Amino acid sequence: MPPNLHPLVVHFPIALLTLAALCEIIARLSGRESLRTTAYWNLVFGVLFAVVAVATGLFAENRAPKTGVVHEAVESHESSAFITLTLFAIIFLWRVIREGEFYKKFSIIFLCAMIVAWFSLVVTSYYGGELVYKHSVGAAEQKVE
Repeated sequence: MPPNLHPLVVHFPIALLTLAALCEIIARLSGRESLRTTAYWNLVFGVLFAVVAVATGLFAENRAPKTGVVHEAVESHESSAFITLTLFAIIFLWRVIREGEFYKKFSIIFLCAMIVAWFSLVVTSYYGGELVYKHSVGAAEQKVE
């Protein structure tokens, strides 16, 4: 079975999407267009890495127990990940399709959507952390000699 790449990949969308949200907020407060550009590129790569994280997570799910509390925790993490990816994908499409005057008119709604998506990312990350640190899912097995 191929190695579990999910733990290696998940940190990229977490960092990139968090930075996208922060840059977008600071750009709104400061009026610096360069921060909006930074937010855009972090959003682009964050969504791409989120797709990879979800895909590798689906493969990693096969290694997790299929019953009990662990299975419920995996399902919560998976559902939250799909919601988070969907929210950020919608925000990305909104940013690409409706740039310019539309953004200026609805920028506060855009920022609120970005903050909601970021909170969803935090929840997803929390569930993933619970899987690793509370349920030891994905922890390497140690040989007892």
